[in-house]
Amino acid sequence: MDADGVVGVRLSFRGRKVLPDLESAEYQRLLRRIADLDWHVHLHIEGQRLPDVLPVLTRAPAKLVVDHFGRPDPSLGVRSDGFQALLRAFDSGRTWAKLSGGFRIACDPKPLARRLLEVGGPERLVWGSDCPFTDFENTVTYQSAIDAFVDWVPNSADRSTIAATSRRLYHFPH
Repeated sequence: MDADGVVGVRLSFRGRKVLPDLESAEYQRLLRRIADLDWHVHLHIEGQRLPDVLPVLTRAPAKLVVDHFGRPDPSLGVRSDGFQALLRAFDSGRTWAKLSGGFRIACDPKPLARRLLEVGGPERLVWGSDCPFTDFENTVTYQSAIDAFVDWVPNSADRSTIAATSRRLYHFPH
């Protein structure tokens, strides 16, 4: 973690009608600076848009974390184009998927977590509680978020690896 506690830059493109030009000089300069600082890009976007942005972001030198299981199309789940693009993005060696906010996506997160584990392994996954559970404060608790993580990743060794991966990526002390 740097002196200000910053380890990443969140690109929240969800709900935007038009996406920015990630290949522009300004964005490419930003992505190089993020990499130079050993930070990461934290991407929050609809899953169906992942095939449009992941090729550009995975060519950039910055590390990339894709939030909320990649928010796949709920009718297709693991078969959705966006989720498949996320799986391919692991090949860059600088992409992680965040197992968080399963209550925010309209499909069962368990098969998504299983496939992410199969393809990327626990070394390419991070977990987040998504606390303070905005818009779900009355139905989601921190304990239910932990219970969901255990359900998604039943193997304790995998959960330990995911926790260690999270500590490294977010520069938390061991």
